[in-house]
Amino acid sequence: MRAVLRACSTVFTAGLIMALPVGAAFADETGRIDNVSTKGSTVNVLYSLPGVPDGVSPDLGSVTVSMNGQQFDATAKPASSSTNTVKRTVVLAIDVSDSMKGAAFTAAQDAATAYIDRAPKDVYIGIVTFADKVETVQAPTQDKAALNNAVAGLSLTRTTHLYDGLLQALNLAGTAGQRSILLLSDGQDTTSTPLSTVVAEANGSEVRIDAIALGQKLTADSPLQQVADATHGTVT
Repeated sequence: MRAVLRACSTVFTAGLIMALPVGAAFADETGRIDNVSTKGSTVNVLYSLPGVPDGVSPDLGSVTVSMNGQQFDATAKPASSSTNTVKRTVVLAIDVSDSMKGAAFTAAQDAATAYIDRAPKDVYIGIVTFADKVETVQAPTQDKAALNNAVAGLSLTRTTHLYDGLLQALNLAGTAGQRSILLLSDGQDTTSTPLSTVVAEANGSEVRIDAIALGQKLTADSPLQQVADATHGTVT
């Protein structure tokens, strides 16, 4: 679990803002482009390095940008200290159904708390829970005390509105900046909402969905895997 959370958190702590001329583009297999915006003649690219270990900083002076063999002027700086701020929003979607009772629920709360505590101060975090109903427990905020109190106050009820919970999380993530969802669940959806609806919404949302499947055996056809694949996310 710690390894998964470390990987998730470094998506933000290792984020870079790169400024380059309009028309330039770049890619690297060690990271991913999470957001692109244009200001005048400059393109700002939010480039995440999820594989960078905690405590390790990338060599910003070594960043180069090229396209079709042509080099472009570029500068790089940590996203958290950039003046070209890209709004970053994470929604924690947490399963609070009765099947989570015991170790799974404790693990989910611990994971959520660790994620909140490790997130940079400029990241907005919201919380959606799902069981017999879907609730927005906390709108995206930078108030970590409020977020931790919300997680500590969660309680369990029956059934699992997993798909409706994901749809609400997608809505809560908004439409601007870098947006992602961290889903924590141990079960299958128990409603009539089609998986295809969720996959279609996720695919068109530009929101990355990463999932922690607690106590589940995963296959390529698993619902969580299909949703994550639609957004280039991961399932663990």
